Amino acid sequence: MAKEALLQIKEAEDEVKKMISSAQQENQEKINNAEIEGKNIYDSLVQQGKEEANSVMEAAENKGNDEAAPIIEKGMAEVEALRNVDKQKFDNVVKLVIERIVNNNGNC
Repeated sequence: MAKEALLQIKEAEDEVKKMISSAQQENQEKINNAEIEGKNIYDSLVQQGKEEANSVMEAAENKGNDEAAPIIEKGMAEVEALRNVDKQKFDNVVKLVIERIVNNNGNC
């Protein structure tokens, strides 16, 4: 009877060891799965963040271009006006010089 009791205790100990080993293995699998899931969530959040940042940057660039367009147009109009004024002045100076040359040479 004592031998049977010892055998039953040994079998119970072996069964407990198997249960502990199985629980540890299951626990490690859960940890591995959680790490993989956590990495996937992290990667997804990083990708979403990049997409959102790109969207915000594009919107800001478009807004900047929209705001700059009339300013650039105004500047170009001012440049053209200055070119026209300078051309008119140049034409007047040329006309004046020609008149003086003609008048001076005509009086000789």
